[in-house]
Amino acid sequence: MNTITVVGLGPGRVDDMTVAAYRALFEQKGKKFFRTMKHPVAEAAEAAGIALTSFDEFYEESDSLEEVEKKIYQFLLEEAQKQENLFYFVLGHPIFGENVVKMLTSSGLRDKIRIEFLGGISQIDAAMTVIAQDFSEGCQIIEASQFDSRMIDFQQGVLITNIDDKGLLSDLGVALTESYGDEQEVWVIDHPMDPSEKVQRLPLMNLYQAQCSHLTSVYLPKVEDQARYGYRDLIAIIERLRSPGGCPWDREQTHESLRANLLEETYEVIEAINCQDDANLEEELGDLLLQIVFHGLIAEEDGYFTLLDVTTGICEKMIRRHPHVFAGESIQTTDGVLKRWEEIKAEEKSQQGQSQRMKELPEALPMLVRSRKVQKKAAEIGFDWPDAQGPMQKLQEELNEFQEAIQLNQTDEMEMEFGDLLFAIVNVSRFYKIHPELALKQATDKFIRRFSWMENEAGKRGLEMESLGLEALDALWDECKRKE
Repeated sequence: MNTITVVGLGPGRVDDMTVAAYRALFEQKGKKFFRTMKHPVAEAAEAAGIALTSFDEFYEESDSLEEVEKKIYQFLLEEAQKQENLFYFVLGHPIFGENVVKMLTSSGLRDKIRIEFLGGISQIDAAMTVIAQDFSEGCQIIEASQFDSRMIDFQQGVLITNIDDKGLLSDLGVALTESYGDEQEVWVIDHPMDPSEKVQRLPLMNLYQAQCSHLTSVYLPKVEDQARYGYRDLIAIIERLRSPGGCPWDREQTHESLRANLLEETYEVIEAINCQDDANLEEELGDLLLQIVFHGLIAEEDGYFTLLDVTTGICEKMIRRHPHVFAGESIQTTDGVLKRWEEIKAEEKSQQGQSQRMKELPEALPMLVRSRKVQKKAAEIGFDWPDAQGPMQKLQEELNEFQEAIQLNQTDEMEMEFGDLLFAIVNVSRFYKIHPELALKQATDKFIRRFSWMENEAGKRGLEMESLGLEALDALWDECKRKE
C-alpha cells in the first residue's frame, strides 16, 4: 500500500526539528513535497542538495486559501497512486491547523493509501516557550481563518495562529479592538523559535503595523480588569451570586419567584423595539438574558437540566426545522418555510389534530395573541374565510349581537358576546396582516399622548379638566387631533 507521510517541520530552525522529522527530510528516500518553501528548513534542505517540490505556485494562481488547499489535496492523492512513498512537509505540527491533512484523513481512501505522521513542535509549543506563559492555566487556541470574536473567553489568554497575510492581520486587529479596546497589549510572535526574531508587544490599535509571515501568531493575555464580558462571564457571575458567600436575595430566587421579572423584562425589550431605541434595546436584552441564564442555573442546581441542554436543544430544533438550509430540501418562499416549520413541529410533538395543537398554546400568552394563533391553526386545515369580506361581515354580526345583549340587559350574554366581538376583530386583523397586540398598544399610546396634550393645554389656559364637562373635553380632543 502506498504511503503519504506527513512531516511536521516545527516552528522554524533545523535545530527545532524532531529527530524523526530530520531523518525523513535529510536521510530517507522518497519524493518530498513542501507546502511552502517560505520556511528556514526548506532553505537548509536545498543547500544540502535535497530535491524538493513546493506548492507555492498554487498560492500564486489561486484566489483563496481554500482553493490552494483543495489543489494540494488533489495533487497529493494523484501522486500517492504513482509513488510508493512520498513525504508532505508542513509547518509546525502535522495535525495542528493543517486542513489538507484533515481532507486526506477524511477522504475515505484510508484503505487504499496509508497516512502516517511524524510530529513536530507546533506553534502552540513555540509560542508558550517564547512568551513564557503556561497555557495549562487556560488558553484559547484559535486558527486565524476561523476566528470569530464571539468565541473569546476573556477569563483566559487567547492565541491566534496561522496569520499568513497582512490583510488578515489587519482584520484581526479591527475585530479584537472591538472586544478588547484600543490600548489592550498584544504580543505578535513571528518565527517563534528563531532567537534573532523578537516578540513584538504593542497596543491592539497598532497591530496592523506588525511584521507578518506564514509563521505569525498573536497572543492576548488574560484580561485582569475586564472591560468586556462574554456569556461564560455572565454564568460565572450568577453562580457566584447564588453561592453560599454570595447574595442572600439571589440565593432565595426560584422559577416561581422570577416569573414576574421575566415577563417585565420581556415587555421592556418589546418597548425598546417599538421606540426604535437601540441603546435601550442593548440594555434590555441584557436584562432578559440575565433572566434566562438565571432560570437555567436554578434548573442545573435542582438537577433537572443544564444550560448546555438548553443551548443544545434550541440548536437542534433550529437545524431540524430548517431542512432547506441544513438538509438539502428546496423551499423558495416564506410561506413554504412556515408551512414546513409547522409540519415538522407537528411531527415532533406527535400531534393528532389541530384542536390538540390549539389546546397546547400557552394560556399565559396575551389573549389577543393566543386567539390569533388559534385562528391560524384553524386556517392551516382550510377552516377559514376565502377573503377579508367574510370576517368583516362576521365582525358586524358580532357587534349586532353584543348590542342586542346590552338592550336586553343580559349581563352574562354581554360578556360572551363581547368576547366574540374581540375574537372577530382579531380575525379581521389577521387578514390584513395587522398584529392585534401591537395595534392596540399603538392606539393606547396614542390615547395617552393626546390626553397628555389636553392636560397641558388646559393648564396653559387656566382650566381644570375635572370641571370642563364632556363637550369642552371633546373639543380639546378634536383640537389635538387636528394639530397631529
